[in-house]
Amino acid sequence: MLIPSPTSRPLLITFHCGAFFLTFAVFLMSISNSSLEGHFSQLGENFIRNMLIMMTVCFVAYLGLWNMRRWGVLLLILSGIPFCIYGFVVKEPALVNFLPLIAGLTCFPMWPILRKP
Repeated sequence: MLIPSPTSRPLLITFHCGAFFLTFAVFLMSISNSSLEGHFSQLGENFIRNMLIMMTVCFVAYLGLWNMRRWGVLLLILSGIPFCIYGFVVKEPALVNFLPLIAGLTCFPMWPILRKP
């Protein structure tokens, strides 16, 4: 019987990336949902645009983390701070606003095993 070899990617990174990729996909699918359009318009006229820009930057950071790059952790921390602040600005802080910052801070101790750019 063949035993699969263990992956070199830590489970924590897999969890963080999977949670965000799922959240990003749900957000992209909900943009075109007409029943949510009223809720998004209450949060501001530029809410969808701002969230799309911030989530795309975070998506790039998560791709860096998935590829085990050091810049991915730094970009997660740097993009997570304004993402958290924006949640309070629109008065709707949600878990999705804190995911990049939490991922960056919890993956920072893995710095020695991450690859340089």
